Amino acid sequence: HLAAALGVPVIIPCGPSLRMWDPIWYPERTHLLRDEKLACLPCNTQFEEAQVCRNIEHPHACMQYWTVDMLNALSRRILTA
Repeated sequence: HLAAALGVPVIIPCGPSLRMWDPIWYPERTHLLRDEKLACLPCNTQFEEAQVCRNIEHPHACMQYWTVDMLNALSRRILTA
């Protein structure tokens, strides 16, 4: 949050959070990574956090989609742009 508030480019792998919790500072420098194809997102609500993953077929798929190699490549692309 501090980096985003200061305008430093940030990459944020998004999990089950609601879109209302997305950072609002410098959206042009904020890269939110969210797999939009997951039908289970978001698994929490505005008034209740998720206590368990509701994706029975692929538990925690929202956090396991982004690999270290994918994040590394994206980071390098953003920093050299």
